[in-house]
Amino acid sequence: MKNASEKQARKLLGVLLEHLEFFTAASTEALQWAIQNPKEAIAVFVLAITAEAKKFADTVKIHLKVWKTISLGGIETDTLLKKIEDPDEKAGKEKNEVGSYARDLTTKPAYKKAVVEKHELVDLVILTPADLGFTETPRTDTFLTKEFCAEWSRKHLDGYVIELCSPEVGPQLRLQYQDQPKGEVLWIAMERITHSGGNPHVFNVERNGDGHRWLRTRWTDPDDQWDLGDRLVFRLRKIEPQN
Repeated sequence: MKNASEKQARKLLGVLLEHLEFFTAASTEALQWAIQNPKEAIAVFVLAITAEAKKFADTVKIHLKVWKTISLGGIETDTLLKKIEDPDEKAGKEKNEVGSYARDLTTKPAYKKAVVEKHELVDLVILTPADLGFTETPRTDTFLTKEFCAEWSRKHLDGYVIELCSPEVGPQLRLQYQDQPKGEVLWIAMERITHSGGNPHVFNVERNGDGHRWLRTRWTDPDDQWDLGDRLVFRLRKIEPQN
């Protein structure tokens, strides 16, 4: 996912050389202390270079490749769900399953309001919490927000932003992603919708080991923890230059 340029690589090398010069230019007393206290000296060095490496990582811009482009809009929700469950076999599309919670979410005002009337194409990327810089399992409310997406994009992307998906991405991706590998589970990064049971959910698109394809949901309270390897689908949008 990350493509560091030669300029960025040279900058990191410079950080390493600066610390090498620190030792070569150190006073006799400092070197004697390091020799007499090797464990402590190594610890000091590691802490220093880790801090510098983190600063460097925060400045590196990331190039995200579009994972998939799908079409949204132009279809009634009931018709969309029917196409998911009873696709056109002549066109090579296979049957999918829609979970009861997923179906319930499509009846909510928050879903209906987000559905676009005309066709539009959206680019999607897959990112994990680890890709987003987390080293410990994050809570839902720490990264599944518009504010986090905007700030992360500002720090790490040039000319692009990641955004929360429209909830329509869940059903549409299920319909348009027939070649999903077995065992893959993708969570839709979206604003949570409260289903009839009173709990906030997001869609997930998965294919079981037995080959069955599903549109389901995940219960996502604000303090729910996400694994670092969870694969989330975000929208990737190019920023139009301002005149």
